[in-house]
Amino acid sequence: GKFVGMKVTAVNASDRDGALVRADLHVTYESAAGLSHLVKVPHAADVSIPGQGQCLELPTYLAKNDALRGWLVFDIVPGLLGGGHATRYDLVVSDSRGLTKVLQAVVLHDIGSDRYE
Repeated sequence: GKFVGMKVTAVNASDRDGALVRADLHVTYESAAGLSHLVKVPHAADVSIPGQGQCLELPTYLAKNDALRGWLVFDIVPGLLGGGHATRYDLVVSDSRGLTKVLQAVVLHDIGSDRYE
C-alpha cells in the first residue's frame, strides 16, 4: 500500500501517568457516484521511516506532566477508496483514560509505497 505519516507531539498535562492506546486515520472520501464515505485506517506501528526511525508503538507510556514526539503511520491500501477521492483526513487518538482527540490533518507525509524495515 501507500504509507502516509504524521509527526505528532502528545502532551499529558494531568498529574497521573497515562498512555496513548489507539490512533486511527479517518479518511472521508467521495465516490464516483458523488456519495460521501468514511473509512478508518489503523496506525501501522511496524513501519520505519528512512532518516526518522521507528514509528510510535501503541500503547505507549506517557508520564504525568510530560510529552512525547513520534510518527504515526497509516497504510492506504490499493482500492481503499473504491476509485473515489479523499476530501478530508482526521487523526483520531485515544488515551488510557478514554479521552479521544480529533485533529484534522492538513498535510500528510508521503512515506512511499513499500514497507520499510
